[in-house]
Amino acid sequence: MTKNTVYRIKRHDTWPPLRATLVQADGAALKLDGATVWLIARTAEGQSLRKSVDIIDAQSGRVECRLSAVDTGMPARYRAEFEVTFSDGQKTTVPNDDYFSIVIVEDLG
Repeated sequence: MTKNTVYRIKRHDTWPPLRATLVQADGAALKLDGATVWLIARTAEGQSLRKSVDIIDAQSGRVECRLSAVDTGMPARYRAEFEVTFSDGQKTTVPNDDYFSIVIVEDLG
């Protein structure tokens, strides 16, 4: 997941899930064995989102987060990051130098 990544979804949609590969600053895959991962996002107006993230492949750092219709209920632009807590209590944030974007687009229905 890089700071330039933009995940777009229409209002009230729940598919596709937000999928990402978490990498270290040097580009190597973040090993997620025994870790917990959270998606943390906030709009400029202060609306926040915090969701647990499923680890799909711990060795390659692949994760997936499924947003609910409530999560996507209002059009908004979020700055977002993943917070990783390893089994020994150590934490890291991805990306570690900025944010990626989640954009919820107004639908026509």
